[in-house]
Amino acid sequence: KKKKAAVDVALRKSDRRKLRATALEYFASTYESTEPLQEILDSVFLQDTLLVRKLTNHPQLNRVQLYFRGPSSSPTENEESTITTVNNITQWPYTETTECVWLSIDLGPGEEPLECPSVALWSVLPPPTLSQEIVVVPPPVSKFLCRGAHLMCAGIRQLPSGKSGSIVPICIQGNPQPFAVGR
Repeated sequence: KKKKAAVDVALRKSDRRKLRATALEYFASTYESTEPLQEILDSVFLQDTLLVRKLTNHPQLNRVQLYFRGPSSSPTENEESTITTVNNITQWPYTETTECVWLSIDLGPGEEPLECPSVALWSVLPPPTLSQEIVVVPPPVSKFLCRGAHLMCAGIRQLPSGKSGSIVPICIQGNPQPFAVGR
């Protein structure tokens, strides 16, 4: 029996608004105020096309939904390609590739889906302001995490104070910009 290939489907505007609201709710735990994020999340979730890919063939997971944002338009001749802010608002930096911005994992009947921002989304947001909700690791640990290793207690400098099992950004000590997301 042949497996069906995953198909990316464009999200309706109402679904994009719901996803943006979910993202704002998520980021309330890592930022003192979500007001500065609203314009950025509007540009990520409401401008251009947002695609969803539903993965259901995985035997260990019930259903995973990946949300992708297409590349932004290329800069004009008068703009530099390295511009990341316009009027102090961070713009989508990916001009050539489609990037995953959000994941939603269905954990089964009666349980809330696990919602998780991707590293690509974290890359356009300002660093988290509530440091008690992030995991901080020393610089040498990042090499192993980026290669797929599990994070062990010996590699953690700061643990989040939130509930166990919640999704948190992982940062390198001295650099507040997350490079990974974990649970």
